[in-house]
Amino acid sequence: MAEPFVPLTNAQRAALLGLLSDLPADDWARPTACRDWPVHDVIAHLVEGELLFGRIYRGELPGLTRADADPQAGVDRWTRADGETLRFSLWHHGSATQRVIDSRSDESWSRDLTIFERSAQLRDLLRLHFFDLALHSLDVTAALGAPTLWGDRVPSIVEFSVHRAPDVLTAAGTASPDPVRVDVEGAGAWTLEQRSGTWEVGDAAAKLAWITDPETLVLATTGRLEPAAALERSKVDGDPAAIADLIAGWQVKSG
Repeated sequence: MAEPFVPLTNAQRAALLGLLSDLPADDWARPTACRDWPVHDVIAHLVEGELLFGRIYRGELPGLTRADADPQAGVDRWTRADGETLRFSLWHHGSATQRVIDSRSDESWSRDLTIFERSAQLRDLLRLHFFDLALHSLDVTAALGAPTLWGDRVPSIVEFSVHRAPDVLTAAGTASPDPVRVDVEGAGAWTLEQRSGTWEVGDAAAKLAWITDPETLVLATTGRLEPAAALERSKVDGDPAAIADLIAGWQVKSG
């Protein structure tokens, strides 16, 4: 079966490039929720990401490490580049990386590698690549007051967010005696439950529910929106404090 995230990654990049093609010079300086970077630096980060992901897809690196993915170091290399240079660089390096992605056989996506010192497969890197583009596209559109660029990719973005929750919640030591249903408008519903200290996505009945929209879910679970603010934009069945604790443990400070 063809790897479904291949076209999704290309489409998300193309949507962002379309927005950047008509971006006035002043808008490149607008601050974002990502590390307080201006739009300029968020795009610089994505250019660096295309270069790094491309090296891993080609087998030049055995995986993704935190040292390789140092966000500020990458951004600093593009300090003097203007917006048009960054837009062209994202197109150029993104196109080169996409050609590598498109050329891979379906079987090759099962290649073993490491992502932040955890065992994974190459397809997991592709999903992370896609989410990185989607997340930072949201940073840019939120800064500009523009609609999201997610289109029909919303279910895949939300599913990625939900399925990384168990590792994050377990590592954070988040505790919940009861399963929690996460119900996301237009994307689906999942139950997060804790068993013997380890979280998983399951199918148990849940008395607690966080009912929200895709944008709020992604903003909250990546540390861009505080739990209290996320709850103001959501509906909760059950104890709001328990949901706030879940969001706090789920938050990943992404850059």
